[in-house]
Amino acid sequence: MVPFHTEARIRDLCTEALGAKTKADIERVVTELRIALEEHIHLAKESLEVQVGNFPLLTKVARKSSSRK
Repeated sequence: MVPFHTEARIRDLCTEALGAKTKADIERVVTELRIALEEHIHLAKESLEVQVGNFPLLTKVARKSSSRK
């Protein structure tokens, strides 16, 4: 699962970007937003890799469980 803090940070930065008054503020927020999105994507990929890595184990457990019935 992807940490909630990255989703919250992205949401906060989007709100901040909408309220930005100067070009400098927009550029700063967009830079921070890009970094937050990259972190979120990285964490999402890591989470997915762990989940996919668990498929063989889950399949084995499910087969054992169904053979007992």
